[in-house]
Amino acid sequence: MKAGSLTLDGQPYPYDYRGNKIFVHIGDKPKEWAHEIKFTAIISLSAQKGTLSAKAPLHYEIGPILKDNTPLAKTQLSLFIPPANGNADPLKNPKFGSLSNVLTVQDKNNLSDVIFALDGLKDLELSITGHTDNIRIAKHNRHLYSDNQALSEARAVAVAEYISEQINLPLEKIKVSGLGQTQPLASNSSIEGRAKNRRVEIRVLNATPEVALTSLNLDVQLAKTETLIPGLNVYQATAAGNKPEDLILTQQQPTINDTWFKNKHIENNWVWPPEGYSPDISATNILVQHPKNNRIRLTLNGIPVHSIYFEGIKRANGRAISVSEWHGVNIEEGENQFVAEILDRDENVIDYLNHSVYFAGAPAQAELLPEMSTLIADGMQVPIIAVRFTDKNGYAVRKNTQGEIKISEHNQLLQRSEYDINPLNDSNKLSYRVEGNGIAFIRLQPTTHTGELTLTFNHANNLTDEIRSWLKPAPRDWILIGLGDLSIGANAASNDASRNSNGLIDENIFHQGRLAFYSKGQVPGNYLLTAAYDSAKKKTTPFSTLVQPGEYYTLYADASQQGQDASSANKLYVKIEKERFYALYGDLNTGLDKTELSRYVRNLTGAQVVYQSDLVKLSGFASEAESSFVRDEIQANGTSGLYQLENDFIILNSESIRIETRDRLNNQNILNTRTLKRNLDYSLDYNNGSLYFKSPIAATDNAFNPVYIVADYETENSTSGYLIGGRAGIKAFNNALTAGLTLIDEDKNQQRNQLNGLDAKLELGKLTLSAEVAQTRPSNSKDASAKKVEAKLRTSFAEITAYSQRTDKDFGLEQQNQADLDQQSTGVSATLYLTEQDQVKLNTLYQTEISSGFDKQQAATEWTHKITDSSSFNAGLRSSMQETTEGMHFIDELTLGASAPVLNQDLRLNINATTDISQRSEENDRLKFGAEYRWTDSLSTFADYERSFNTNSLERTSIGLRTQPWQGGQVEQSLVQETQKDGYRLYSESGLSHDLKVDDHWLISFGFNQSNNLKQAQPAEQGASEDFHAISTGWGYRSQQWQWTNRLERRIADSSKTHSARTSLYHPLSSAMAIGGSIDFYKQTTSPGFEQNVDATLDFAIRPRKQPLALLLQTRWVQDSISTGSSSATDQSRRIINNAHVNWKLNNQNQLAMQYGFKRILDQYYNEDYNASVHYLASEWRHQISEHWDIGAHGRELFNSGEQQQNSYGLSLGVRPMKNLWTSIGYNFEGFVDNDFSTANYTTHGVYLKLRFKADQDTLTSLRQAFNW
Repeated sequence: MKAGSLTLDGQPYPYDYRGNKIFVHIGDKPKEWAHEIKFTAIISLSAQKGTLSAKAPLHYEIGPILKDNTPLAKTQLSLFIPPANGNADPLKNPKFGSLSNVLTVQDKNNLSDVIFALDGLKDLELSITGHTDNIRIAKHNRHLYSDNQALSEARAVAVAEYISEQINLPLEKIKVSGLGQTQPLASNSSIEGRAKNRRVEIRVLNATPEVALTSLNLDVQLAKTETLIPGLNVYQATAAGNKPEDLILTQQQPTINDTWFKNKHIENNWVWPPEGYSPDISATNILVQHPKNNRIRLTLNGIPVHSIYFEGIKRANGRAISVSEWHGVNIEEGENQFVAEILDRDENVIDYLNHSVYFAGAPAQAELLPEMSTLIADGMQVPIIAVRFTDKNGYAVRKNTQGEIKISEHNQLLQRSEYDINPLNDSNKLSYRVEGNGIAFIRLQPTTHTGELTLTFNHANNLTDEIRSWLKPAPRDWILIGLGDLSIGANAASNDASRNSNGLIDENIFHQGRLAFYSKGQVPGNYLLTAAYDSAKKKTTPFSTLVQPGEYYTLYADASQQGQDASSANKLYVKIEKERFYALYGDLNTGLDKTELSRYVRNLTGAQVVYQSDLVKLSGFASEAESSFVRDEIQANGTSGLYQLENDFIILNSESIRIETRDRLNNQNILNTRTLKRNLDYSLDYNNGSLYFKSPIAATDNAFNPVYIVADYETENSTSGYLIGGRAGIKAFNNALTAGLTLIDEDKNQQRNQLNGLDAKLELGKLTLSAEVAQTRPSNSKDASAKKVEAKLRTSFAEITAYSQRTDKDFGLEQQNQADLDQQSTGVSATLYLTEQDQVKLNTLYQTEISSGFDKQQAATEWTHKITDSSSFNAGLRSSMQETTEGMHFIDELTLGASAPVLNQDLRLNINATTDISQRSEENDRLKFGAEYRWTDSLSTFADYERSFNTNSLERTSIGLRTQPWQGGQVEQSLVQETQKDGYRLYSESGLSHDLKVDDHWLISFGFNQSNNLKQAQPAEQGASEDFHAISTGWGYRSQQWQWTNRLERRIADSSKTHSARTSLYHPLSSAMAIGGSIDFYKQTTSPGFEQNVDATLDFAIRPRKQPLALLLQTRWVQDSISTGSSSATDQSRRIINNAHVNWKLNNQNQLAMQYGFKRILDQYYNEDYNASVHYLASEWRHQISEHWDIGAHGRELFNSGEQQQNSYGLSLGVRPMKNLWTSIGYNFEGFVDNDFSTANYTTHGVYLKLRFKADQDTLTSLRQAFNW
């Protein structure tokens, strides 16, 4: 570089220059910053023509742990330099045919090095001269060329025209001449000499070197660190000290230079790509080593590789070794066979090299790599699960391939920021990305939840892979967090009723206390012990309690994170664990999900023991039957709610909500399952069972397969009982054989149910055999059973599944889908890969409804032929016979279709036609046209038109947008117009998501679902829902300072009309101040009346870390209206609730705390008005007298609209006799007793004593020293 030329933002700036690297130190930076660095580069005389690049990474540090760098910012220059001495002769002269001036393909290939040397030069002028040998032209050929002079001129003209065309150089810039045999280079007396004399000389008369900017690629990724401890949320290194990506062994193309040639011998050798290498993109470079005097002719799958890919020949200095290079040769998915023919000077093939390059397809199998994984659950390290993905032929999939992943409960993917979540997206889908060699590193949030981890991957053709691993505990030092609180008071109130109105008061004595602690650490035997206790927990404490976001103040709806390490609905939690063993008492998940018929998954509170080894798997649990398991299945209606569960009083946090898409032709076949997250994807009222989603749930997918909402949850039992169950499994023959026994015993509501199940699986290479049998034995009815056998074959040529299953109507413990009950099914599903271009799918099904005896038989086949990478043809047959109460229903139809691109592959057209092929068939003929225009690599517009030829003349038109965020998955939304006779309606077909990203901040969404006259498209067993259409739209804005989300919905059905709206806004005014609010509106109108709800909330918070004042404020307005239609009156309930907390630290000695609460209720029932108001005001002041002593004063007032006013005020004196212990004595001059307020603070008239203490690490150290432990 030019000395002193570097500037930072236009000003000279110091730098270090070492070798060819420049180091610029820019120091510490604020949250947002930007700089521009410029310098002048000097191109030396030794530079060669080609691409020059400057690369600049930004190295940064955050805290003592995080040290990383951004991706490279690259600037590339193309350098064009005239050939040395002006000589641009081809390395090998063109070999014209006899008396011909036409360049052959080989001649043009020989001129490729000339084209490379001349292309890009500025002000270029050439001289091209033709030469021949001294063999005269025969008289009978002189009508073509009179002599060698004329022949040499004609050949020079041919070369000039070809070069002019290749480098866009005008012919007037090329001087053409012929010298015949007048200037030989060698003697014409020999064959070799005459061959040398037949030549074309190319000289550069004028040229100016040129430097061109070819690319400016700035790819800098910004990451937000959200943690109180710098560097905490970073990826952990492996035991070797490197990132897991560093463990991937990648092969790099060698650089051909003198160093590479140094140890090479004169031989024919395939240099690149190596054997077994699979490129990441559909193109590859080819490098072939050969003797210097030979040439390579390259073919791909029997077709010559075009000369445009030929990069040139590199030769060793002083040695007869050369390497021919081709760059960016296009290849197809699958096997690509290259043949390199080695030619001598006379174009004779003297040797050849065969080489196969495989371009991997989509993921088809997943394999756990434990040696590259970090399977630790210590709450700090990031668990990393390394998985290798291969395609159907067993080859590692290419880099950057992405796919969908599902993770078992208690675990979630690592998120750097909640800002990454799309507020409008109905499915923020989890995905993985392959790094290299087919390996993906799946990072999870740090967790303390040890035990089995399940990862499920969805592949093409509805194939799934399930990987199970175990997160182990890590040894750690002891930690202890504890607190105690005791209040004792003498009630001096004269009113006996007041004195005894609170259960905490016994005659004249008030007593209340709490003891709680959490402890974790290593005990003898290298076991890890976790223990927790909280005496304040009640019998009805919710399962796995977490603070609900926004339930109290915005403090709980910010970027803070919650977790559970000792969850228990009871007061006590204990867990002891080591390696792959644990025993616990507390909240548990039964985890019996490895089978289908013996599946038993529930959230309970009780005792559990789990142990796994290389040979056995044991698990068992026991719990009091204080709850009952319920499964509800609700077909989605195209809106976000309201959906009503069948039961009230659901146990908090016990639910599991998922969305299932089921095959409309076989509802036992679940095509897709998506498990939702509480608060993020839905909200549930546990008291009345009302369920709302954060975005609409489509009634069907775009193939009209029905979508169901499946809710598993627990409800409270009226009587007590017990639950006992477990599973024992074995593994043998290197995990080829697995078998298990499951036993469940339920005793609830004076009814006893038992489940016994046996399962086995045998893996014989690519063939997997499995069998299950189970029986349930209820005490009040007869026994019921279920059986299933299945065989799966997965090879590079076929994926075949054959199964047979029978399930009695009364089988199970409410854990089976309703569609599986009372059915006996046998079927085969297969995908056959006949060639790389041909694929056949086969499906057969024979199903019997056991109770009625009705049969259903179905067979379908589809053949797809890939004409090119982007065009295909398909043909299919389907035959179905279904027995119903109305008689037999037949379908026999043929489908033909084709798809092809036009307009330089930017526009894709497709057509599908379906017609009956028998007289008995009752289906309608259909014709569908489609078009898709691609605007960018990820965004396209599509349109589809479908018409059915029947009496209703049903037409369907679809227009919309489609994006492709990852390979194998696509997102689409569309506007559809359906015309039938005199009516029309608009709706949208939805794929994975409803959202369209306008820019980095704005998102919009649109969705429409309808169900009308779809009986022909939906089998009878699905049942017919009412006609409806539902439309929704939403828009959102996201930035670091603003988050605004809006959604409008409308559903019109035969029985009701539903309208809903929501808007929410969150704005952090500063790092310590935030404001937010939301408005929710819902109205459902039915023929007799309506139901309406409005809920508006405003939140404001000041939460400084160092400032003396803190404020939490929330105001909420709720209005409920209902009309039954039986009278003109409308029942209404309106409530406004306000809560505020203020804490003000006046100085180091004085602190003031205040609270104000207000609630106003306005109700109207049967034309009668009712109203009530409640105020609560409290304040407390404390003054630190000395290091150990403090005094305080407090006052509280409770007032309601009935003019009932109660006051409490008094003084107290506190002392801290030792560290972590505080006690006080006080007196209330006036007091009151209230169940809501007396439990938090002593408000009764009279004297009282308070004692508070806490325990921490120092306390634990003292105890261990005292007991020598």
